[in-house]
Amino acid sequence: MKLTGNLKKQVEKAESKQEKKSLIENAGMLLSDDELENVAGGKSDFYKTYEIYCAGVVADNGKVITAGCDFKETHPSYGSASQKMTKLYKNLCPKCITKCIKHPLALREIY
Repeated sequence: MKLTGNLKKQVEKAESKQEKKSLIENAGMLLSDDELENVAGGKSDFYKTYEIYCAGVVADNGKVITAGCDFKETHPSYGSASQKMTKLYKNLCPKCITKCIKHPLALREIY
């Protein structure tokens, strides 16, 4: 979605995210936080694709202790990937957890 005309000017002048959201809602549109960031000129990861993957175990010095498995899952936005990783998977690899191994998940931008 792209804002145009007077509404675009009003949203650009608004100082807070809440004020921008209110202006857009008063115009009869409801936007997710990702969409709001995109149309309001904020930094947006809306059009980037993210991947959840099994991170394995890495020491503080960066040395890989145990390599992660081949679990990978692609998502159309940071929000959807982050939510699924934390809410559904509880930050643990679903493939490894079935083998009673608690490898953490990680998130990376892929394009």
